[in-house]
Amino acid sequence: MPDQATCQARFEKSLQYYLDQGYALEDMRDDIRCRPLAIELGYTVIYGVCFGAGLTFEKANKTLWDTSYPSRSGSPQFTIVTQWTAADLIDDTKVSNHRHYPSLEEALRKEA
Repeated sequence: MPDQATCQARFEKSLQYYLDQGYALEDMRDDIRCRPLAIELGYTVIYGVCFGAGLTFEKANKTLWDTSYPSRSGSPQFTIVTQWTAADLIDDTKVSNHRHYPSLEEALRKEA
């Protein structure tokens, strides 16, 4: 697996490609759109191996990640329920005390 510097460089290159194509940052996924806020609030961004992989955010002993899921909610059509989960890190490998939020911005601000 590539190191974080390599993953971040790939992310930045891909993001710039989409911005150059005229895509607005405000219309991108929550993790991409809220990345500057997360950095401003002191979070470390954990990059996936490709642009399509979701970002996670860590600060002190907390981690935040996307746990959105499909739901039918009474209809035959699936909809995506947006959900972000925050949890306390234990020894950098385990998590406990899960907390759920409907938006990444809310999670970042409350967990900061």
